[in-house]
Amino acid sequence: LRFNVLYSDVDVVMFKDPLDFFNWNISDSFDIIMQDDGARTLRYAPYCGNTGFYFVRNNYRTRYLFTSLLHSSDLVLEWGSHQQILNQLISEHASLFSLRPKIL
Repeated sequence: LRFNVLYSDVDVVMFKDPLDFFNWNISDSFDIIMQDDGARTLRYAPYCGNTGFYFVRNNYRTRYLFTSLLHSSDLVLEWGSHQQILNQLISEHASLFSLRPKIL
């Protein structure tokens, strides 16, 4: 559908419209902007992004990233974590395909 996407878990409380922040305060120089997970474990390294709150700009890099995530659904089921898989794919896509992630 080619929209930008803001994903939020139900336990996130917003006091202001977050789209104002992502659309106006953050430059277009990032493809995916994620909340910092806070866990500095190798499991989520090197980016440690939290999949409970993130903003994705619609472009060819992010479409390929999330297509890769869909193709990795067997790993999500096996490892029990889409966060771990997405963080690994972000690292891979940043290196190979110039994806531009930002962790807040």
